[in-house]
Amino acid sequence: MNTQVLPLLEKAGCAVTKVVKTEGAEHAGQIVVDLLDSSSAHLTVILCSGDGTLHEIINTVSTSVPQGHRSVETPARLNLALVPCGTANALYSSFFPPANEMDNDWKLQSLRSFIAQGPVRPLTLSITTLSSPPSLRQPPKGEHSPHIVADIVR
Repeated sequence: MNTQVLPLLEKAGCAVTKVVKTEGAEHAGQIVVDLLDSSSAHLTVILCSGDGTLHEIINTVSTSVPQGHRSVETPARLNLALVPCGTANALYSSFFPPANEMDNDWKLQSLRSFIAQGPVRPLTLSITTLSSPPSLRQPPKGEHSPHIVADIVR
């Protein structure tokens, strides 16, 4: 992050207002929700993570009760520029098929597109309802997750 992402942003004249390292489960989602609640401006998050952290952010933003600006205004648009740092990076690979996963240029394509104000790709979400066994008498729980399409080669 410090040796590649921040220098690219600085060179492009992109102001970085906050750099945060997560401290545990659900922390990334809470950080993004707090930023959305405290500002009416559009928010761009450069997310150096894997699919799990992105999933966490989407779930937290989708299910949290709006506070602050989100409770009285149309929610600000949330843009994500992904830098794949996870195990599988399936979502990132679906947008930017890897030529060589060891190549840092491949890992920085989303960031470079953001810097160049390139095309924005909407993230399609799936909502899955998880039901407990009837004997537990618990209401169903909804999960929001990015919709990933994988190409399978046989």
